[in-house]
Amino acid sequence: MPYTSIGNEVDKLPQVLAGPILRRTEPTQVSVWIALRTNPGPLRLKVYLNGSIKAASSPTSLMQFGTKLYIIVLTAVVPAGQPLVEDEVYTYDILLNDPSTGLADNTAGTVKTLSSPGILDGPGLSGIGAITYLNSGLTLPSFALPPANMTDVRLVHTSCRKSFGGHYEGAIQIVARPLLRD
Repeated sequence: MPYTSIGNEVDKLPQVLAGPILRRTEPTQVSVWIALRTNPGPLRLKVYLNGSIKAASSPTSLMQFGTKLYIIVLTAVVPAGQPLVEDEVYTYDILLNDPSTGLADNTAGTVKTLSSPGILDGPGLSGIGAITYLNSGLTLPSFALPPANMTDVRLVHTSCRKSFGGHYEGAIQIVARPLLRD
């Protein structure tokens, strides 16, 4: 079988090739990893609680790892004296080509977010819905800090998400009802 370059096929993919993935969450900072197809310019991570900004990263440039592969870990730092707490659901968004940096690329400073067209959606992909829990009412990816006490940690295992599996989505059932204690 002859070698066929996938270079032209990559251009048909969404801007986000992999991620966003929470790399680390703690009361004073949140880090998110993401891989992009092109370099839109500096990115920013913003963390929200009920729509209000709780933390933000400085504008950060991506590192190039291939012709069409740019990777970054963004870290949003929480203001002193206002730590993130357990039992709260936080959401986050990534701003691409943020005009507040003064460094605009060929899109003239247009801000795009994870929910902007072409960022997460593409052939066979559903955009922001692909990385948020359905029926949660949230329009951005979310997380919660782990409990401070290890005895309050509950681990759950479920199978992968196969759309053709013919069974109910296990993760949705977990999110939809509280975990039973002991």
